Amino acid sequence: MNLLIEKRLITPAQAELARSQSVATGISPREFLVKNGWVNDATLREIAPWVFKELTAEKQRHDTVETNESLLANTAGSSDDYEKNLARYRAILKDILGPDVDIQ
Repeated sequence: MNLLIEKRLITPAQAELARSQSVATGISPREFLVKNGWVNDATLREIAPWVFKELTAEKQRHDTVETNESLLANTAGSSDDYEKNLARYRAILKDILGPDVDIQ
């Protein structure tokens, strides 16, 4: 955000509002700035390309959590099926250790 302020694309007040709305609503400051028309994605991609890399990583984490939750929901309860129990165990470990940990 400081870079956007330094380049005079947004004001410090806009940056603070984007941060506070991010905390309050759960949307990213980038989304808030774009939705309000204060900056556009093309400008952000040019000035702060790492924001989009962070978005990709966040989406991968979100997709992994959804997959793990699906596995847990589909394997709820006890089972004598080894593969179902193994899938459930791996899903639980990924939830505990994080999606970046490779569990074999």
